[in-house]
Amino acid sequence: MADLLDQLEHDHAPLTASLEELAEHVRAVQQEGRTPADVHGGFSETVEEFRDDLLEHFGREEECLFPFLVEALPELADEIAALEAGHDQICGGVVRLAHLADRDPRAFTGVWVQVLHTFERFDAAYREHARVERALLQRAVRSLNSEQRAALRRAEQGLI
Repeated sequence: MADLLDQLEHDHAPLTASLEELAEHVRAVQQEGRTPADVHGGFSETVEEFRDDLLEHFGREEECLFPFLVEALPELADEIAALEAGHDQICGGVVRLAHLADRDPRAFTGVWVQVLHTFERFDAAYREHARVERALLQRAVRSLNSEQRAALRRAEQGLI
């Protein structure tokens, strides 16, 4: 039975796929001669879905997993605090991107430079965060014993 650790580790694939989809929209404008208005609909839809999925992912970590891990594996507390701070930076980026995309295609074209700069910062922050988080989740999987994993499954029930 998959528990929250397994689920969160598997979340990275679809989240990264959404990031790649956003990057494809950016490349279409930057390298393929499309206009921001051309990619607006797809960019807007993808960033909104990504934002919602990311907030759900971060919520499950901050509301259940991280408090559990700090108690079960206190040696991870500083790394977890750094990941939580990263959540704030990443959430700010994705919310800003969604806000920039939440306008008509002409207005989106007018803020394209801001979209591009925000996306570049967001992309770098998310990729580094995901790398560090995956490593922490893998260490947690190796470190928690079967009783602790069962306790995590019970704690997770409060999220459902």
